[in-house]
Amino acid sequence: MRRRPMRLHMADGSWQDGIILDVWTAQGREWLRLRRPDGDVEIDLAHIQQVQENTAS
Repeated sequence: MRRRPMRLHMADGSWQDGIILDVWTAQGREWLRLRRPDGDVEIDLAHIQQVQENTAS
C-alpha cells in the first residue's frame, strides 16, 4: 500500500483526511489506521462509504 494522502467519506456523511498506515482484521471486523494531523485513528471499514486520493494535499 502506498502512503498517499486520502479522503474517506464516512457513513455519517463526514470526511476523514489522512494517510492510511495499515489495514487488518480483528474482532471479526476489518480496520484501518489513518494518520491525521491531530494523531492516528483506527476506523472500522464498515463505516467507510468511499475512499479517494486527496489531490488537494
